[in-house]
Amino acid sequence: MHPFIRCTLERGRYVVFLFALFALPGSAVATPSSAAAPPVPTRVSAIRPANVPDDYVVTPNGYFHPDCVHRIAAGERVRADGSIERANGSRTAVAPCTHARYSASGIRSAAAASPAGAWPLPDLRVAASTPPPEIAGYVVAGYFIDQANPPRELDASMVVPAAPADAQEQTIYLFPGLVDYENENTILQPVLAWNGFNDHAWTIASWNCCNSGGANHSDPVAVSPGDVIAGVMRGSNCGANLCTDWAVISTDQNTTQSTTLDALAQGQVFDWVFGAALEVYGVTTCAQYPASGHALFEAIQLSDMSGSDSYGIYPWVSWFPASILFIDGFEAATSNCPYGLSLDGNPPATGLRINWSN
Repeated sequence: MHPFIRCTLERGRYVVFLFALFALPGSAVATPSSAAAPPVPTRVSAIRPANVPDDYVVTPNGYFHPDCVHRIAAGERVRADGSIERANGSRTAVAPCTHARYSASGIRSAAAASPAGAWPLPDLRVAASTPPPEIAGYVVAGYFIDQANPPRELDASMVVPAAPADAQEQTIYLFPGLVDYENENTILQPVLAWNGFNDHAWTIASWNCCNSGGANHSDPVAVSPGDVIAGVMRGSNCGANLCTDWAVISTDQNTTQSTTLDALAQGQVFDWVFGAALEVYGVTTCAQYPASGHALFEAIQLSDMSGSDSYGIYPWVSWFPASILFIDGFEAATSNCPYGLSLDGNPPATGLRINWSN
């Protein structure tokens, strides 16, 4: 293992919670319909920034009003005007988002607005003043920036970890991703999530946020611990340093089930490469992380605009804030959480390992 250098870069983002409904004695029981309702992201819990409304949901891009989160079904794609184009060529208009969104730390962004630099990335919130202490946002990430030679494709495999030993209202996100470093309006993400869709289970879905003020995701697919997930972000119609069209693909290689989101770059140049990221919401103890103690990101591979890998040994930079270990009220709960990022394999290694336990 080769430890990385800590970096105090502050530039931000997001993740999820669970809201439980309990049937009361004598209450009506819903009758299952013939068509199950599509899954929706987990609603916020009581453990959140005070300014985030209680009817919002959590996404891997922060807190959103449900009207601003859109499921894009197989064969559909989002057009530049925000409409959804069906597989048969017909289009459905989508009303502009009229609600503010919030980062993991509660930074507010106006409706349908994504000004450059509006949020720091990665973003982290540690709340210790009100029991229980909580952590939300980016905890560990491995990244590098190449403004002169942005990729047209990023591939990475993730191994589904064990479920958390202490399953509460937390949500766990693991993903590689691509961001425009100069203009952080959007991110492409094949996301492995625990409790991402009110399910207390592992799922994969492909996400793109937030050029139009909303967040889009593909149909989630259930996966199991030990499965190998292939995440792909592939550009097409490329010229110079820009690809106008992107496919974000998440595939369970054990079951061959796959879920894809087609996205438009809308002028974004994806030169900020995240090979591995851990983002969480509502975590209050180490036992609320996956019980495996780590996540593996393997076979990380980049292609430049010519279609070749011209990057040599990837110059990964590690980001994880030492301060999360020493926040008053949180340190005791996380004293056995030795966060870290290391190469997985011998140089030139193509994998990253995120740790939250020995």
